[in-house]
Amino acid sequence: MRIGLYGGTFDPIHFGHLAVADEVRRALRLARVLFVPAAQSPLRPAPRASGQHRLRMCELAIAGRPEFAVSEVDLERAPPSYTVDTIRTLHAAHPGDDLWLIVGADTLGDLPAWRDVAGILALVRLVAVTRPGYPSEPPPALVAAVPAAVNRIEFHAMSPIEIAASTVRDLAAHGAPLDAYLPPDVRDYVRAHRLYQG
Repeated sequence: MRIGLYGGTFDPIHFGHLAVADEVRRALRLARVLFVPAAQSPLRPAPRASGQHRLRMCELAIAGRPEFAVSEVDLERAPPSYTVDTIRTLHAAHPGDDLWLIVGADTLGDLPAWRDVAGILALVRLVAVTRPGYPSEPPPALVAAVPAAVNRIEFHAMSPIEIAASTVRDLAAHGAPLDAYLPPDVRDYVRAHRLYQG
């Protein structure tokens, strides 16, 4: 079975995340996309919402969508959340499945700084989401660090969805409407729990 792994802070999960997962799922004929909220990325600031809030928002966002699921694997471990640890755990949980890690193409330049990127690419293939007209090849620094990357990354161009979680947080902090950014149940959850306020 082909399974997509989509990690991130999801602080909060928004329509842009869902659109990427949907399009990659169709393009790669994935049986399922697994959303994996990170406890704490070693390369990013701490999330504003707790892990349990972000997990619940992911669950609400995909409710009624059997092609999507959520994994708590990162939230069950002490931070920071290293992708290689996540991949090893999920690889062991899905023996024989073909795992694809979904990343933004802009992330590829950071991969040499990730812990054991060679180990990641040995266990999964990457699908790098890019914009039409942008380069569709691994950055030279990544290839120099991990030559196998040339054959382990597939590029998928899709029209950009201009939604940033930071924008959503700012809007929520000011009580602005969130309907254009969040699924209704996620929007209501943000409001009910006063997330991103103050």
